[in-house]
Parts: sequence; structure tokens; C-alpha cells
Amino acid sequence: MNESSPILVTTGDLPENYEVIGPVFFQVSNRRLFFQPLKKLIKKYTKDYRSGDKKQKAAGNIWNQRYGRWSLKQSGQERAFFIAVEELKRRGAMLGADAVINMRQHITLNSYAPGRFHLQIYGTAVKLGEE
Repeated sequence: MNESSPILVTTGDLPENYEVIGPVFFQVSNRRLFFQPLKKLIKKYTKDYRSGDKKQKAAGNIWNQRYGRWSLKQSGQERAFFIAVEELKRRGAMLGADAVINMRQHITLNSYAPGRFHLQIYGTAVKLGEE
């Protein structure tokens, strides 16, 4: 998978043949102790998005162009979801995947501290075109 071929992420299966590589997982939180990594990721993705806008268009990455632009200006949960999906793609790419299928997420809201949450996201990394 190269830079110009973005990794596909889907909440379902794919109709084409693929080889299962394995599970991929990412978690992030804005709870006090764990908030620093999310802050750093928000900064990184905001900077990457602004500097890589032309690269995203050239790659035809509609997800980053449209949802990224919108979500990075929204609430913490919207930003965390966008970042988590991007991190899932990165983990899939590290394994040589072309796609991550059957993506699922779980978010835990803290009832004692409004606005605090913990997000977990996972899926199955696959290589397309295999039998």
C-alpha cells in the first residue's frame, strides 16, 4: 500500500476476496491522566491536515477531505473518532493491509465528569485480492 492509495475502513464486510491479516486496535481518552496523548494527536492531525490538504486531494481521500475538515473543528468526541479511525488505518498499514473491515467502536462516558470519555476502536486488517 503506498501513500496515494488510502486504506479503506468499513463497518461491514467486503464483497471481494481478501486475506485476513489480523485485528487492529486503538484507544484514546480525554480523562485527566490520559488526556495528554489525545491533545498531542489533535495537534498533530490538525497540523498534518492543514499541510497535507493537497496530498489528500491527490490521493482522492474523501474521508480526510470532508470529514476531517469538519471533525477537527468539532467536539472532543468527534475529533477523537476521526483520529482513532486514522490511527486504525496506520496500524493496518504497518501490517501491510489494504483495508480494515468490520470496524467497531465503544465509547464510555464518565457520568461524574461531564464531557470526559474513553474511546476504543477496532477492526480486522485485510489484504485485498487474495483467496
